[in-house]
Amino acid sequence: MRVTEAFIPKLGFAWTPEWVASGRRLALPAGKYLVTKPYRGDIPPATYAAAGVKVYSGYANPTESNALPFSQRAGWCGPHEIQAFAQAKGKLTPDLTQAECQQFPGWLMNSRDGGYAVVADEMNEAYNAQEPYGLYGYLPQRDWVDRACQEYLTPKGGIWLSGYDGHMYIQGKADSQNPNTFRSVLLGSDEGCYQYAKTCTPFASGFFSRDMWRHRHGGIKMYYDHPATHFFWQNLVNLALNRRALDFLGSSARTLAYFWPGRHEWGGHIFYRRPLPNPPGGEWQKSFVCGAPFTLELALMFFCYLLADGVWQWENTGRSGIDPAIVPPDGEEGQYVGPGNPERANGLQLYAPGRKHPYPIYPEGGTDVGYVAADWYGQCIAWVGGSQNWRFATHRSPSGGYFATENQFPLGGSYILDRALNDEGYAVRSDVVANHQWVFYYNPGLPLGQWETRTIDLGGGQNFTREFCGGVPRLFFIDYTTT
Repeated sequence: MRVTEAFIPKLGFAWTPEWVASGRRLALPAGKYLVTKPYRGDIPPATYAAAGVKVYSGYANPTESNALPFSQRAGWCGPHEIQAFAQAKGKLTPDLTQAECQQFPGWLMNSRDGGYAVVADEMNEAYNAQEPYGLYGYLPQRDWVDRACQEYLTPKGGIWLSGYDGHMYIQGKADSQNPNTFRSVLLGSDEGCYQYAKTCTPFASGFFSRDMWRHRHGGIKMYYDHPATHFFWQNLVNLALNRRALDFLGSSARTLAYFWPGRHEWGGHIFYRRPLPNPPGGEWQKSFVCGAPFTLELALMFFCYLLADGVWQWENTGRSGIDPAIVPPDGEEGQYVGPGNPERANGLQLYAPGRKHPYPIYPEGGTDVGYVAADWYGQCIAWVGGSQNWRFATHRSPSGGYFATENQFPLGGSYILDRALNDEGYAVRSDVVANHQWVFYYNPGLPLGQWETRTIDLGGGQNFTREFCGGVPRLFFIDYTTT
C-alpha cells in the first residue's frame, strides 16, 4: 500500500495569502459548514465566499452581507436586535405575544436583503440597560422566536442555531474531570444519552431539555474555562452525547461547534508587546487572553466535522491589515509606546476598498485552524468517494497488543474515556472504498516534543506503523492498489 500525508500549511492571516486569494475552494460535502469572518482587510469578502466559506459579517454590516450570495452569508443577532424590536412594539421582551414574535424574523432579515443562510444569536447576553430585553432560555418568547426564525429560513435553505453559549456542557457535572463519570451513559442506549443530555444544559438552553431541537439547530461552545488537561476528551463526550441524542430522536437538526480561533478562556491574560518597524520605532502594547495550541484546536475541529456539522469561528467583525507599521486607531486595541508617531488605521471593522486596517497586535495564526480542519475533512471525504463512514481504531506499541474496544462504533463508547484515562492517542479510520482509506491520529496526553511509535489496526488484516509526536494531529491517505 502507498501512504501519503496531509500537510499543515504555513500560518498566516486565515490562510489567505496561499489559499483563499489563490482561488482554491473547500471541498466540504453538503450539510457541513465553516463559518468565519474575513480576517484580511485587503481581500474582499466575496473572495472568501468563493472559497466555500460561510462569511460572517455580523448584523453591523448588512451592506457587506448583501453583496454575497445568500448561501454564503452568516450572521448573528444580539441583545440590540431584540431590544429594538421590543421597543418598536412598546414592550419589554417578556411581554411580547406569540403573534408579535412571529414577526421578528421578517423585521430582522428583510432589512438585510433576506437575511443569512446561517444565523446564531446571543440575545440572552443582555446586561445593564438591556437586561429587561434579554431573550432568555426560560421565556416562552425564546421558543416563539426560535420557531419563527427557523420557519422563515427553511424555505431558503437556511439554519437558525442555538445561542453561542451552546446546549451541551458536561463540564458543569459533579466530578466532570473524571472520565469514568460518563462511562455508564456512553455504554448505554441512545435513549439514555438523550435523557442525560437533557441534564447537561448550560444557561437554560432548552435544546434538549425543552425539545427545542424540533424547531431550531444546535451549537456547542468549545472554549469554556475549564482545565486544559481535560479539554479534549470532555468536548468529545459533548459531541458524542449530542450526536447520539439526535440519532435517538431521528432529528436532522445540525450542530455547529463555536470556537474562539487561537484563544481559550482557560488561560487568563498576558501582556503582548509588538515591536514596530523603524520609523516610527517603539512598540504596540496590549493585555489580552493567551493563545491556545494550534494543533489542539485543529484536532478538535476535525472531530467536529466527524461528530457534528462543522465549525463557527466566533469573533467580532474586525479585520487585519498586512502593513506592520500601521497601528489601531486611538483608543482601540491597546496603546503605542515609543518616540514616533505611527500611522493609524482608519477602521478596525468591515471591508472597504482602500481602507487601512491595523496589523495584528498579537499572533493570529490560530485563525487558520478552521480552514485546515475543513480542508482536511473535505480531502478525506473526496478520497473515499464521498463516504462519511468512519470508526475509532485500536492501536498498540510495536511490542504490545491491541487494546480492547467496547461499543466503539461509531461514537466511542468507552473508547474516548479509556484513551483519556491512559493518556493514549485517538485513532480514527474510514471504511475502505475503491481501495482507498484515510487514517487520523492524535495524542493530547503525550507531552509536546515526546515521540511514540504506534501500530494502528486498519481492519481487514491491515495495519501500519508510524512515529507520532505528542500533541500533533496527523492525517494519512492510503491507496491499497500501489506500493
